[in-house]
Amino acid sequence: MIERKIQEVFYAPTANRTFITKRGAANAEARAIIKKKYPTEPFEVDTGAGFYWKADLKNADKIHKRLSNIIFKEV
Repeated sequence: MIERKIQEVFYAPTANRTFITKRGAANAEARAIIKKKYPTEPFEVDTGAGFYWKADLKNADKIHKRLSNIIFKEV
């Protein structure tokens, strides 16, 4: 039998998604904020130029983790 249950979810407005866990919502929100500040540029074959924040930004993992922790603590 199907039952109707109400469960608390967390909404990440910048990422425009809902998440079951608070940590997942904080990670997605941090990733969306970083992507907004450093947009991805497609790779160009002739010049070899392109940009992706996770690969080209120095200390990207550390920045993402710190921002995620700040957002997690605010909720």
